[in-house]
Amino acid sequence: MSKASERRAATRFEIFAQANVVSGRDSYLLSVRNISASGAFLEGLPKDHPELKPGVQIEVTLSATAPGMADDEIVNINYRGKIERVELGTATRSAGFGVALEPLNAAERERLEDLLSRLADIPPPLRTSSLG
Repeated sequence: MSKASERRAATRFEIFAQANVVSGRDSYLLSVRNISASGAFLEGLPKDHPELKPGVQIEVTLSATAPGMADDEIVNINYRGKIERVELGTATRSAGFGVALEPLNAAERERLEDLLSRLADIPPPLRTSSLG
């Protein structure tokens, strides 16, 4: 088991989503590679976002769709976050940023739990907050 996977306490799900990231006065739109109950991996070139370094505090609005949602249905979740790591990428894997995320409030956490339950294909009556 790798050190990276040992650090991950929550199941990660591949997702089609975008993240609006705000750091100081700057704002960026990044693709989301995967998401969990406690974080996400945001794809982007570190050279294009030099201020996104480990330890930097950010605000993130995730916009996503999931199985069972209508084609025009999008869930938005607002987070506080911190850049945990920067990956330069390889020939087979995109560069980007590992981010620890915390929903801003109980309503945002509920939206996240619903999204993760849909991604895990858990039927609505069985969905709980135990995904992470």
